[in-house]
Amino acid sequence: MRTHTAILALPHEIISQIFIQCLPPYPLCAPLTGRDSALALVSICGRLRKIGLAEPLLWRAFQITSIPDDNAEDPTWVNRVNDWLNRSGATPLSIRLAFAPEHLDEAIFVELLSAIIARRERWEYLHLVVDTTAISRLSGPAPLLREAEITVSEESTWDVYLLQRAVAQKIRFSDAPQMRKVRFWDVGCTVDSLPWAQLTALTLRHMSLGQCLPLLAHTSSLAVCSLELVDEDPPTPVVVRIESLHAFILRRDDSFDAEMHWGSSVTDYLSYFDLPAIKRLQIPMTFLSGDPPRGLERFAKLSGCRLQALLIVRGSDEYTEDDFRSAVAASGRITIRDEDEPEMDWPV
Repeated sequence: MRTHTAILALPHEIISQIFIQCLPPYPLCAPLTGRDSALALVSICGRLRKIGLAEPLLWRAFQITSIPDDNAEDPTWVNRVNDWLNRSGATPLSIRLAFAPEHLDEAIFVELLSAIIARRERWEYLHLVVDTTAISRLSGPAPLLREAEITVSEESTWDVYLLQRAVAQKIRFSDAPQMRKVRFWDVGCTVDSLPWAQLTALTLRHMSLGQCLPLLAHTSSLAVCSLELVDEDPPTPVVVRIESLHAFILRRDDSFDAEMHWGSSVTDYLSYFDLPAIKRLQIPMTFLSGDPPRGLERFAKLSGCRLQALLIVRGSDEYTEDDFRSAVAASGRITIRDEDEPEMDWPV
């Protein structure tokens, strides 16, 4: 009781700072509900509740990672999100919705997303899983947005590709001067979708190389890039030069067909790139030329680069680390791992 009284005697500003330090450091998100939520902090007593509800920084970052089966039709999800957004005042926002939209009643999800879109002028960090119909609604100005991670849900993607219930839409952030980091999974985009020249980190998943190349041609500030590619349309012969890129990650995307054949459209993915500053490269063996060691050596020579770290996902046991030594600096590291080994991928 004495400790409780001592805490209550502290100035409001100190109590607010104690509350803020109890939450994950921004832009990491606290859960919307539960013992790790800001709601737990304001449930201790009436005075602390009053202080907490009046502190916008407590409510500027939240996440919903899953929807319990028995809560899929609970309309209070929208009320809870609106409460957080209203309490956050005019502060920039970090929002993470990591559950599949189909796990929530469709009308409730639309209303929940509408509440978030209504505050778009305050988005700073946005991580969303949405259906294809939401893409056009997300498009528009985002003046504070620094980081956007948008995933189109797998079920929604099947609607487009198989059931033809929806039309794939292209996203466009028309005013995003702060944007630096983007991760898109199956999000349609064009050269007009983003301020590509501003980006320093980019991840594109479930796109073909031919779709990526025109976009990458505009990424003059890119430092880290990850592409998870499907084997579809052959690209137009072109070489994209990115002078600032120092880490490049190429992966196969076989999420829709694990047995799909690779190599029919593109036989040497690196031949489309000129990357003079590249230091770290991750690539599947199947993305290299018919003679992988010579193909990698040719890429390094034409780009004028010297790799410091090379990670190859093995397609066969034909080659060893020593076969690729000529493309890597003497002090550089070479790793070859099998496809079924645990992931060693570099973060983006």
